[in-house]
Amino acid sequence: MSHWNIFKSGVALAALSAAMAVPAVAQVTTSAIRGTITDDAGAPVSGATVVITHVPSGSVSTSVTNNTGAFSTRGLRVGGPYTVEVSGGDFQPVTVTDIFVNLDDTYELPLTVSGQRTLDAIVVTAPALATAQVAMGPSAAFDLEILQNAPAINRNITDVLRLDARVYVDESRGDINGVQCGGKNSRFNSLTVDGVRLNDNFGLNSNGYPTERIPFSYDAIEQVAVELPPCCG
Repeated sequence: MSHWNIFKSGVALAALSAAMAVPAVAQVTTSAIRGTITDDAGAPVSGATVVITHVPSGSVSTSVTNNTGAFSTRGLRVGGPYTVEVSGGDFQPVTVTDIFVNLDDTYELPLTVSGQRTLDAIVVTAPALATAQVAMGPSAAFDLEILQNAPAINRNITDVLRLDARVYVDESRGDINGVQCGGKNSRFNSLTVDGVRLNDNFGLNSNGYPTERIPFSYDAIEQVAVELPPCCG
């Protein structure tokens, strides 16, 4: 079973994101960053302060590494860029810039700090690190730049979803545009907005929407993420 998960921000930007996720997992509208801090010898660094800043808004989230050197921050806004600052103890402070997170994804950020403290912090960019996005199953994400440049003739999320090779958009019935994920019937999909399900509970429409056409503005979309169960990748 595939799910469509739509997120709409309550701020003036009216940001909207869409995703398809594993049915057994709760539908969320945010992202997360987690990682492990180790020293030069590979030992975990506990008690380090990790400050995550969303650069466009200036919002800050702070966490402290545990005895295994691990930290995890959830509830982050989709997109970025983010800046992660690690400090504390006798090690050299580290700042990681240009981190971007996807909807309902966990960004892995392993870091190694130096025991020789100096006046200046070490600054690195996220692309230079061995980072990874973590998802329950095969996934694909389309950010705002892709959404704005995609040939969205129908002004529908199906115009972007079709970019994923695992997704087939059935246009045999005019503008109904049923979405088939991994070869499954479109009725196996689930649509949520701000974490609230917007499904066609009565089975009246082949497009999976509770309305004949897309029930939100395409121009309000910020990100579309497609996630299928592992068995359907």
